[in-house]
Amino acid sequence: MFAAVANGQAACAVLCAANGLSLELVDVGVDADVSAISPAGAKCSAGSVANGCAGADGNGQTGGSSAASSSISVVHAKVRHGSHSMLAGPALTAGELQAALDAGAAAVARFAAAAVCPPNSCAVCVGEVGIGNTTAAAAVLAALTGLPPEQVCGRGTGLDDAGVQRKCAAVAAALAANASTIGDGSDPLAALAAVGGLELAAMTGAFLEAGRRGMPAVVDGFISSVAAAVAARADPRAAAVQFWSHASAERGAAAAATAAGSHAQAALSMGLRLGEGTGAVLAVPLLRSAAAIARDMASLKEVLAAVAPGADSRGDDSSMSTDSRP
Repeated sequence: MFAAVANGQAACAVLCAANGLSLELVDVGVDADVSAISPAGAKCSAGSVANGCAGADGNGQTGGSSAASSSISVVHAKVRHGSHSMLAGPALTAGELQAALDAGAAAVARFAAAAVCPPNSCAVCVGEVGIGNTTAAAAVLAALTGLPPEQVCGRGTGLDDAGVQRKCAAVAAALAANASTIGDGSDPLAALAAVGGLELAAMTGAFLEAGRRGMPAVVDGFISSVAAAVAARADPRAAAVQFWSHASAERGAAAAATAAGSHAQAALSMGLRLGEGTGAVLAVPLLRSAAAIARDMASLKEVLAAVAPGADSRGDDSSMSTDSRP
């Protein structure tokens, strides 16, 4: 999968190209040697609004637009080959957590350095590539909120009822094994280290860096939303820049948004269950459209003043509308 993204064949790469966004793929913990993988010349046409950043128990990726022609890039920032088993103790050591946070933050910093627009006019889309990591995300969410596993564990990419029950049992066991580290969940980074993963930590670092820079950050699906919640609880500045791209069908998605302090309705609802930052990328045209309306659309008062200077506009500063009366 890492190679498919790097070669421009995966969904996220295809959608980035279709929407004029560059993409950066960051290996923070793939449980394999992917050091020889590099982009095969895949190109994305220039865009003007978004950059995406992702991580997985292996992959982090950032996609964005900052040049006339921007290619998919690969960054090798491996912390270790996969995280530790959260059933036997903390998934990440303090050093591993910090290294993954730094990798995510560095991805956003690279985009900011290359961007041709002000920080608050460019957006970073945050997603991940991984298998089975909705389990770790559910465990982190349960640790943060105190919710029981049954309320945060969903079907992922298609578990049956028995599979969901096993998932709940695994999350419960992980929470029990790390109870002393998690405590009451008031330390979000401790909860992340206890039962999270390298991709979750990298995405958290990306959200934190976006918050520090005042750069809009587009949240992808359930796993991305849990990282967003960790970041929001660790630093309120991260919450202030988050845009929620779509309503995930995963159980626990609404709880993750609440944990992040978000009361906004997600822009899209499509039952994607795909990951890779795809939902965030699909929301970029809506963000561009909203920005264009706010920037360029004339109010009714302005239109009337242009047509008949001095005409009574009734003080109405609403946007343009039609009237069927003669």
